[in-house]
Amino acid sequence: MISKGIFGIGCSYMWGEGLYYYSNLPDLPKKGLKHSFDGEYVLDTHCAFKNKHRFIQLVSDHYDMWNWTFGNGFGMNGGSNIRSFDALNKMFLEDYKLTPEHFSLFIYQFTAPTRDQIDLNGPADGEYHPIEKQIQSVYDKMKMFRYSNIKIVTISWYKEISNHPLYKKLFADTHCDIEVDGEVRESFDYFTENHKYKCTIRTDFYPPLLINDYHFNMKGHRCVADSIIKKLEKDKFNPKDYE
Repeated sequence: MISKGIFGIGCSYMWGEGLYYYSNLPDLPKKGLKHSFDGEYVLDTHCAFKNKHRFIQLVSDHYDMWNWTFGNGFGMNGGSNIRSFDALNKMFLEDYKLTPEHFSLFIYQFTAPTRDQIDLNGPADGEYHPIEKQIQSVYDKMKMFRYSNIKIVTISWYKEISNHPLYKKLFADTHCDIEVDGEVRESFDYFTENHKYKCTIRTDFYPPLLINDYHFNMKGHRCVADSIIKKLEKDKFNPKDYE
């Protein structure tokens, strides 16, 4: 195995929300109404299964690398673009004693911009953050990776992020399109909102189990992983070059 790993930051899509439904393990939640960080409903065995099948793990498997993301356990499922880096120093540098030098690839997944604007509980830090501020904030906080010898890949859930002029300017080199069934988009909301692509949990379980979940199913995670691998191959990424 390659000594340096893959580091990922994202929301519940990167975390692998809902993949445990495919595990056939006992005690699974039946209606998909609870988020996975609720340990009362989703057990460690469920998390172990979903960790093996989420897209960051599939990319790792392709390159024979290890990976670390804020979702390796129950923590950090969800979040917003502004606060996605807030726990970085504590969890990444202090608690786990890791530094950027431990990694050769960083995958950042932009989440819904509304989470920093009009959230059910208010914005993450009590302020209104327009999309351009969110994009600039992520770019600024990513400097520890840009200044290290690390390959960076960015993907976006929402087209409001990936189509924004500032995103196109700052993340032109790192951006990764998503391809599903031969169709390519700059963000993956197009595929999760169109059931014909059958890449969400809802298309597999609703009905009869009433799991109305728009997170990726096994196919969705495979498509995202393949899209990232395709970009890395185009960019001639070789993890051995970073050893």
